[in-house]
Amino acid sequence: MTVLNKNECEKYVSSFIDMINHRQSHETLRHITRNNDYWKMVNYIMLDYYSGKTTTEYELIKKLNCSVMTANNYIYDLVESKLILKKKIKQDQRKVHLVPTKVLITQMSEYIRRFKEFYAQTKF
Repeated sequence: MTVLNKNECEKYVSSFIDMINHRQSHETLRHITRNNDYWKMVNYIMLDYYSGKTTTEYELIKKLNCSVMTANNYIYDLVESKLILKKKIKQDQRKVHLVPTKVLITQMSEYIRRFKEFYAQTKF
């Protein structure tokens, strides 16, 4: 393992701090990154949205490392915060798709853009 020189480390740490400050300066990002399972849930919803897949509550909860009750509380909070919508599936009204709102899509797009710049700057 190679130790980076002081100037490289300073550049990387400065970029890390910039990403943290950006995340903390936006209410939506601060809200969705408050814990790892919550952040992971939002990312799974966004990944499905970007890839054109549907996100069901059941499949999402299976992917997380938290209890069903906790996951349902997170979903409820995201709906109440107007970051995701619950849409019933026409073929089976018992199933629900989780869809990001325009607010969440916009915030995530901005965060991804900044992360892309961060990644290009640090050149991992």
